[in-house]
Amino acid sequence: MNQDLESLVEPSITLARSQPDYQASFIRKYTVDTTAAWMFYTPIMASIEKFIAGMDNKEVLKSRLFAAAYHAIFMRPYGKFREWYAKKWKADPDSSRFKKFLVDTSAMILVQTPSYSAILLLSGASLEEIAVALPTGLAIGAASGRPYGYLLDKWRKLWKTKPTLSR
Repeated sequence: MNQDLESLVEPSITLARSQPDYQASFIRKYTVDTTAAWMFYTPIMASIEKFIAGMDNKEVLKSRLFAAAYHAIFMRPYGKFREWYAKKWKADPDSSRFKKFLVDTSAMILVQTPSYSAILLLSGASLEEIAVALPTGLAIGAASGRPYGYLLDKWRKLWKTKPTLSR
């Protein structure tokens, strides 16, 4: 009897050990999604604001601080939105590269357009600076949608939270 019970339980224990544990806490998921955005977007957007839009150092610093606060509030909800959006498109790790690209790029554009506009306005950028920074930032956002999604999924996997479109 005892041996029968062990044979019933042992396969599930072995299976459980071989599967990644994606039941991470809310705080871990929040921290992972937020830090991924900070790592990826801070140097890119600061460079655009400084060298292309011509914002001064104080404006760039203010913009990046607003962006850091924005990321701290909204990047976990963006991560959840991306998960939902991928499900709506029926995209998963087995989907084609093109489908993953479409999902990540369109999700990023939908979110980045209003949020980057607000960040620039709140940072005190002039309308002339915004007229240069916004389209450039959106182009970079569109071009970086899939690379950011890829980085986010790899960062999630590293920290044992479930990736969306990558293994």
